[in-house]
Amino acid sequence: MYVKVNPSSYSVAIYEIAKESNKIKTFHEQFSFVKKVIEKNPQLITFLKNDEIALEKRFELIDEIFGSLEVDVKNSIKVALVRNMIFVLRKIIVDFLKITNYELGIKFAKVITAYPLSDSELEKIQKKLNEKTKKIVEISTEVDEKLLSGYKIIFSNQLYERNYNNDLQKIKKTIIKGKEDEK
Repeated sequence: MYVKVNPSSYSVAIYEIAKESNKIKTFHEQFSFVKKVIEKNPQLITFLKNDEIALEKRFELIDEIFGSLEVDVKNSIKVALVRNMIFVLRKIIVDFLKITNYELGIKFAKVITAYPLSDSELEKIQKKLNEKTKKIVEISTEVDEKLLSGYKIIFSNQLYERNYNNDLQKIKKTIIKGKEDEK
């Protein structure tokens, strides 16, 4: 039997619970954590989807992993489990985070560097972006060794970059253009 699934309605319901309890920021932070956990541990969703494992055991695992989170956050996961929506839990969370990102004024930046950044370096970048934009900026990182050194920051459809590879490419173009002009 085909069952239509609408993860967005679950996301909106969770948002309404967060809003009613005046805990939008708390829910946002906690669901961000849940999202990271399920992304790093895909076997968790596989375990939770397994109907051969008693529902009580799966609830216990949710309580064990997410024990310190708000009861409503844990219960939202359990509702998704009971209603056979656990396979779209990540989508529910992503939709919820989109709603709360807007509500909380959160923006996103992607920082690409030639080497992994330390936590203190990330904090400095985040602080600068927060000050510059007067918004909360969440940062994702990526390592691209082709940069040689320096960084690229993608923020609000803009690219800020300072890296040796880019500088070398500009010098190369200038040299090639100079040789063409001599001909």
